[in-house]
Amino acid sequence: MKKTLIIILVSIIAAIFVGWLIARYRITHPPYNEQALNDFITPATSSMRPILKVDPLYNFGVLQNGEVGEHQFVIKNVGKADLTVSVEETSCKCTAANLGKDVVKPGDSTVIDVTWKTADFIGDYTQKVLIQTNDLEMMTVELEVRGKIVADARAVPSELNFPNITKGLPSQSQTQVVCYKNPPLEITGYEFLNPESKNSFDLQIVPLTEEEYTREPDATGGFNLTLNAKGNLPMGSISETLVLKTNSPLQPEIKIPIYGTVVGHISLAGPGWNKDFQTWILGILDSGKVGEKVLWVMDRSVKTEAKENLKPGEVPPHINLEIESVFPDWLQVKLDKPVYLESGVVQTKIHLTIPADAPICDYWGNVPGKMGTIILKTSSEDEKSILINIRFAVTNKQK
Repeated sequence: MKKTLIIILVSIIAAIFVGWLIARYRITHPPYNEQALNDFITPATSSMRPILKVDPLYNFGVLQNGEVGEHQFVIKNVGKADLTVSVEETSCKCTAANLGKDVVKPGDSTVIDVTWKTADFIGDYTQKVLIQTNDLEMMTVELEVRGKIVADARAVPSELNFPNITKGLPSQSQTQVVCYKNPPLEITGYEFLNPESKNSFDLQIVPLTEEEYTREPDATGGFNLTLNAKGNLPMGSISETLVLKTNSPLQPEIKIPIYGTVVGHISLAGPGWNKDFQTWILGILDSGKVGEKVLWVMDRSVKTEAKENLKPGEVPPHINLEIESVFPDWLQVKLDKPVYLESGVVQTKIHLTIPADAPICDYWGNVPGKMGTIILKTSSEDEKSILINIRFAVTNKQK
């Protein structure tokens, strides 16, 4: 009887102890895992588990654009059972991860080769490789590579821009080529995608001073580029590319787009003027409430020498304007006397009045023949006339 009581008492104490172990594990190791719980309760079994050891972070540092970064993550098994490893995914297609072997014996190791292709990316980056293991403490592990990608050189700003070049007049645009390799790359020559453009542009290349290039982080040198447009460019938009030749095997060419617009000596500006479509947009107007509209004609043909010694109120030689035709003919149009501005432009104001008794009409179409028009005759050989399309309609909403 006494022996039976002792056995019962020991069983109760053992049950209480096991219950305490389970409760403690659930509190300290959420979420609940039955296999891990068994290992926790039976230390002898737990000591036979695989244990993964790895340094999960590697910094490539600075890489040149076009280079390939490579690193081997070493996966060690410091436990007493076989460790299984598998690569689940990478954070980018530009990152590849190759596993040496998927089963690692106790005391042995394997490697995961991670390759990062820099492509055309510039700046700081972080890429990750996700692996799965049977180590209950590290079932999912993120391996991470970091670094910074820089080009051997890049243009700052990235393009050469000529917003408005007056036909026949020179213009200038600048950019800098900043180098990051050591020693800095050299510019060995240049060309344009359209070979004929070499007759319209001159390029000057001057090395940057240390004070200039060190304003850019990680820069080791660079060049200042000054592109001069000669004045023989045809009217219209400019879409060209300057190609710099270099001695860098990773970046043998630096391409810099050239954008801009060549305009005539005469341009227009004012409320409602759309320069892209050369159209004066007045809108939908109420009969009897239309009033006067104003547009400015800007003449940039004035020569520098003609500006000197001008008396107040005088206007240097410029392009003369006169009204040639107006459609519909009931539109009232007049030109002010030209005025010389300090900017070197001769300005002529156009007054357009839609009379209060204007008929109900629709000139809101956006194709020729569906809009009103003003044609100005000029004294310029290049632009003998100026067509101004007018989009408007007159309604009787007030009635």
